[in-house]
Amino acid sequence: IAFRADRDIEGSISHQVTSDAIETNDGLLIVSTIGGGLNILNKADLTFNTLRASPSATASAPLSDNISQLFNARDGSVWVGYADGSGVSRFDPNSKEFKHFFLSIRRPDAAVQSFAQLDDGTLFIAVANVGIYRVASDALELIDTDSGYSLPTDIRDLDGIGNNQLAITTGRSGIFVFNGATNVIEPYYL
Repeated sequence: IAFRADRDIEGSISHQVTSDAIETNDGLLIVSTIGGGLNILNKADLTFNTLRASPSATASAPLSDNISQLFNARDGSVWVGYADGSGVSRFDPNSKEFKHFFLSIRRPDAAVQSFAQLDDGTLFIAVANVGIYRVASDALELIDTDSGYSLPTDIRDLDGIGNNQLAITTGRSGIFVFNGATNVIEPYYL
């Protein structure tokens, strides 16, 4: 099956440039786009329901149509990361409602690069040119480490690696391990 963006066909995918796709725990296929918002596939007739950004932040729409990353959280929610510095949103696939979170450092090149969830359920978000945010008490907090190393800003990917640790891969700075319990980051030597 191939999907093509076509404004003249109702239910087609909203944009040809897709950035991510996930299947939720309930079997929904969600496709994000750069410029076309969020698309949810109706498997019965192979059409898409598109959720597009609105001029003001509302619970029924994404913050931006430029979506870079999607992440399935253990609680069944889908996290939406934006490519234009807008922030992130927690999307409930059942109610189709969004809860929006704004970055404390807002800049247009602050694209969400990756999400990771630790053993204890803590969610981390890598943001290009800014650093790593932790979702804490329903808010975003920019990580400040308690070690001699500062967090890199050229982050490419995050991965929970057990023992409440986060592997951080970067574009130029190497690999780091962040301990979520102690707030310590150290270089990882291969």
